[in-house]
Amino acid sequence: MRLIITLLLGCLLSQSVLAATVPTENQLKQELKQVESTKNAPNQAETTEALQSALNWLSERKESLTRVEQYQRVIDDFPRYWTY
Repeated sequence: MRLIITLLLGCLLSQSVLAATVPTENQLKQELKQVESTKNAPNQAETTEALQSALNWLSERKESLTRVEQYQRVIDDFPRYWTY
């Protein structure tokens, strides 16, 4: 019984974490500009690298979603090509 309650509570807590907002590309670019403008920040290089990495990840995600749509279109259109 305790195991079930623990699992249910864990699921409820994890949903709130997953519902956290993900920063947009524009927000990340703005933060990157702010970090780059503060030259005396102690961890500027690490922060810049992390933000640039996040921007690269978002860019790759967009490209992947575009490819997925293209592949799905080919899969959906395949029966039409096969019947000719």
